[in-house]
Amino acid sequence: MKTVRHGTDRPEVLGLASRGPLLRHGPRRLGDGDILGRCLGTAASGGGTSPLERLRARRLDFDEVLAGRVTPARMSGKTVVIGYETTEEMFTVAHGLRSEQRFGYELHADGMNTLKTRRTPRFVDLTIQALTAGMFAAIGASLGVRQRNARAWKTWATGIAILAAYAGATVALAASDDVLLYGTYDIAAYAFAFALYRHLSKRWLS
Repeated sequence: MKTVRHGTDRPEVLGLASRGPLLRHGPRRLGDGDILGRCLGTAASGGGTSPLERLRARRLDFDEVLAGRVTPARMSGKTVVIGYETTEEMFTVAHGLRSEQRFGYELHADGMNTLKTRRTPRFVDLTIQALTAGMFAAIGASLGVRQRNARAWKTWATGIAILAAYAGATVALAASDDVLLYGTYDIAAYAFAFALYRHLSKRWLS
């Protein structure tokens, strides 16, 4: 890793691909002097991997840098990460609902970009979590009474809709404020209250 500074206060993480053993890449064979290296730019936000297209669009060819054909302004104030683009340096990472193949130096650069954002996911305060679980228990109890004689498909549809809404709210909260909920407690509170009050209401109100 190398840090390059030229009078700027905005460091940025970059990556360069170094020479490595021969490897297969698509229909042609790559070797020394035929490097897929370019420069990696800053991630958009913390807490996960950056879009792969954005990272690889900012790479620089290592030979171009050594030959002096890259302007100083292109690397000014940036932290440079040098690594290999070989099959041994490829790792599978999760990105959204799919997986991607990334090189080791790309993961290093992405991690550094994430640290730069100074965003640290944290679990919600226990008092707030207790209130949230209580709210879901109240929702479960109310629906258990209302749907005491409902068909099974309606009960399942309601439960799935509530879980989907909860999942969406949880993701939005984590993305905007880096706050994580104890989802197991909320879901368990809802399910337990729903089952208990449905059973009691069938017994007492039917």
